[in-house]
Amino acid sequence: MFRARLIPTLLSALLWVIPPAVALAMPGDSATADWLRSLAAFLALLIAPGMQIIRLLEGRGLRIHDSAKPGPLPASWKHLARARRAGRREPHLSPWQRAFVDGDAIERSICLIAVAFVFSLTLSAAAAGLSMAAGLPLHFAVVLSGLACIFMTLLPSPSGSDHGPNSRVPRERPDATTPDSEKKPPPYIAFFQAETGKRRTLQQKAGIVGPSGTAKRRRTVLAFAAFTGLLALMSLGAENIARDRMWYMAYINSLTQSASPSWAEPFFGSGRVVPRFAANTWIAALAAWTTFAQAPADFIFEHAAPLLLIPLSGAAYLSLARSVFGHGRAALPAACALLVAALSAYPFFGSEPGGLFTRIAEDKSGGLLIILPLVLSLLIQSLGGEVAADSAENDTRQTATATGKSFPRNPGLTACALALAALASTHAIVYLLALAVFACMAPALMLSAERVRPARVFALAVLMAILALPPAYLGLQARRSIVPAADSPSVMSDQSRHPVLRSHLRMDRLMELESGGPIVNPRLLADPVIMLALAALPIAFGNRRKRWGLFLLCSSLPALGLAFTPYVSPAFGRLITPWMSYRALWALPVGFLLAVLLRETPAIISSHPLSRKAAAGVLVILLATSAFNRVPLNRLPPWGPEKAAYTIDQDGDLSALLQHLRTLPENSVIAAASGLAELVPAYSARHILAFSDRGTAVFAESAAMAQRRLRANTLLLNPLPAAADHDKAANYAAAAFGISHIVYEADRCPLGTRTGIGRFSLCELDAEPAGQSPAIAAPGLPSGLSAKQRSRFDPGRSFGIDHLAAHPVSASAAALVAAPGKGLDCNVDASAYALDGMLSRRRAGRWSGRPLTLSCSAGFKPEVGNDAAFLYVEANLPRAQESMLLTLRILDAGGIVVIRRYWIDFQESAGASIDLTSGSALPLQKIEFDLSPAYLPYINLRRLEVRAIS
Repeated sequence: MFRARLIPTLLSALLWVIPPAVALAMPGDSATADWLRSLAAFLALLIAPGMQIIRLLEGRGLRIHDSAKPGPLPASWKHLARARRAGRREPHLSPWQRAFVDGDAIERSICLIAVAFVFSLTLSAAAAGLSMAAGLPLHFAVVLSGLACIFMTLLPSPSGSDHGPNSRVPRERPDATTPDSEKKPPPYIAFFQAETGKRRTLQQKAGIVGPSGTAKRRRTVLAFAAFTGLLALMSLGAENIARDRMWYMAYINSLTQSASPSWAEPFFGSGRVVPRFAANTWIAALAAWTTFAQAPADFIFEHAAPLLLIPLSGAAYLSLARSVFGHGRAALPAACALLVAALSAYPFFGSEPGGLFTRIAEDKSGGLLIILPLVLSLLIQSLGGEVAADSAENDTRQTATATGKSFPRNPGLTACALALAALASTHAIVYLLALAVFACMAPALMLSAERVRPARVFALAVLMAILALPPAYLGLQARRSIVPAADSPSVMSDQSRHPVLRSHLRMDRLMELESGGPIVNPRLLADPVIMLALAALPIAFGNRRKRWGLFLLCSSLPALGLAFTPYVSPAFGRLITPWMSYRALWALPVGFLLAVLLRETPAIISSHPLSRKAAAGVLVILLATSAFNRVPLNRLPPWGPEKAAYTIDQDGDLSALLQHLRTLPENSVIAAASGLAELVPAYSARHILAFSDRGTAVFAESAAMAQRRLRANTLLLNPLPAAADHDKAANYAAAAFGISHIVYEADRCPLGTRTGIGRFSLCELDAEPAGQSPAIAAPGLPSGLSAKQRSRFDPGRSFGIDHLAAHPVSASAAALVAAPGKGLDCNVDASAYALDGMLSRRRAGRWSGRPLTLSCSAGFKPEVGNDAAFLYVEANLPRAQESMLLTLRILDAGGIVVIRRYWIDFQESAGASIDLTSGSALPLQKIEFDLSPAYLPYINLRRLEVRAIS
């Protein structure tokens, strides 16, 4: 027994020795070393422990995706030829040999890799949690995972025992002393074999099955593996950038680089724990992987994770399809599921398709595309066993049961608990969807012809309810942080200006109703691929007594009901962070429905084989034409297409800036433009003042603090150029939040000492900026401020700048002096304003470090300069809330320049009027002004005019 465990133990030990050895042998900045370390760390940390858990579970009879009867081996393989030459009718292969020969064994091996990943995910996250609770770095978690893996390798497996209800039945071998002609099976076995042979002969004549089912199955599963590998390689062909990617990378950097890691937000350094990202298994496992591989977090998240996780997603879908459709029928549904995730807007319904490539490393994506299929697969197996590949295996199973032989049982509560714990601690909404599918399918199975033990259903229900408590608590806490308890979320418009909720409204994910709304906008399903898949629902209803039909209905109907039913949809939306009810559509099995449509429709249309083939060809052509425009051609060979100028990988100045920021002290706080600020915590692991309005609102202490941070960031990026040393507002902002550096994408540094890095300027501020003010009571300030810093903060007047509340204004009595294209020169194209009356300006690029500023100037004629002049500004903000910094420079006839600044607070489409002649006794000659938005990355103005009243 010791010799049998020696080789697995040595292999496990080598897996844990290879990454450090590679790290010492190869330079740290080598891409090859990063790849080797990442791959070795992935196998050691996220695959090997799960394989040991599977070995221990299977040793106790709890089999996962077990076949009722091993299929015949292909005659073309050398093992079979060698066996025939030795005089045996059938080769006796080890499980490892059969895993590469038998099609069903290959399919099962692929599924077990995904199961091992989920089990390892739970173990790695538990080790990370223990290390964080003890205040130790994640290196301790890696050591714990390694010790647990080696300990499990040393544990004996009871599979060799011949006693107990879970013991394996030894395979019957023919007696060598008996001639082959006299070896006959028992009469009842011969009867079943004869009936099976007749049925298979009739199926072959009808064209239902091929002459060699096992060989065909092996070719099919190998083709599926090649297809999955192609998708994984396509992830290397372009940047894998998504909207929320920087958030996860910032957390990974914080966990890996801290001596005592915690779940405190890594952006502002406030110490606040955001419930949405607290105790997250997925993030903890990725952080442990990054620590073990000794590779940069961006390399793991952008390159290594997509390449390795996309095959795991395929294996997870193959596991679910195997449990739903049966052995040998799982490749087509799994391939369709991957194809839908790669080519359509499903499942995230964002502005860009291809979430399989860009989002696979996020927790919600990993939970939805990897963990959820595994959880549903284990639950289905635990409820009612597996579906056999054909009637022959069903007959064999019944025969074996009738003779009293004991076959290995389906996965027990231990396997389900490990997978459910991984899902519950990864994403609460995805876990809720698993609960919904289980609540629908378990009673249906109990009422169907399948034999489901009520005790097993009750045990699984109790287990899922217990594991639902932590995600439910964290989800409710996250909901309170977005919608305060004092605000009633019953009417959508009450909170529609919140950045998080506004983003869903802006993408038209919801639709208002006169009563019973809002519901999910049906436009989300207006995708050709999704619409084709939904056409298979009637087919699933017609086959509702089959396992696959029941699963498709139990997954689709609750999802569609929660999304589109009045009164139910808004209730579901208020439960999961208000008005995100569109996420119920995540449970919709679009890929499986598409596979059913391709497989079942030809047989429904005609019984003739040629007609069925023609119908299948028409469906494939229709699907190909519908999805052709979604093919990510930039990810296909030849790789390395021309990218935009401001991409992260190819921008040398940007990479040098981020690398330099990494060398700053850990307590540094940096102010930068919103796009560039997103990169600082993700790539440099340094704190920032603010970034996007959505991200700042999520991670700040409150909505008011988020707005304060955004306004401070705008002030620091747009200081007074002529009197920088006396700009009290900018000094207030810098002192209030302890700003140490400001980044400009220009050769400028109005505050502090400049360090040039390519086209960027890094300004280091003094420890005590100029412009002191008397002590002012400042409640609600961020923690960690000194007395001098608190004395310079004026929360009542927003850093000493007056506010102008925008309201509807009328300019009918005033004469037009200047407008864009008519005497008002702005740094935008005025032709669009002349056509549709809209003046728009966007930021230079997503990662640009230039602040968004609309700069305009206008001169006054002598006969107009004596009149009362006003500047009218009207914004186009149907849902958003904005605060713009207006900086006025007024030149009068005496040559005196007057500088004034205001915050203009906009809501919806209100306007503001600014009196230009207030406080000036001389006629105006010229005005210059800058408009800088504090919250949004764009400026949309309905009106920008200078008018005068005689």
